[in-house]
Amino acid sequence: MNTIHRPARTGVWLVGIFGDIASTLIAGSLAIKQGLASKTGMVSALKPFDQLTLISTDALVFGGLDVKSSTLLHAISEVYRNSRTLPPGL
Repeated sequence: MNTIHRPARTGVWLVGIFGDIASTLIAGSLAIKQGLASKTGMVSALKPFDQLTLISTDALVFGGLDVKSSTLLHAISEVYRNSRTLPPGL
């Protein structure tokens, strides 16, 4: 029997964590984890990638750095205000 050892959590370190892409990634991942969003549109949810043994978004833990002083909540609010890519209640 083959077993695949998967760590309980996998760290994702983002340079520019308060930027639009990083904050959208984190907000989307947390929304999926909490059942507030679906995986629709994620390449990993499409064939043939859905057959791979990829790490679940539930296992991701985010950290990072940025040259600007901010908070993740402020960065996500800015993404919504500027591009409307995230729903306001997220």
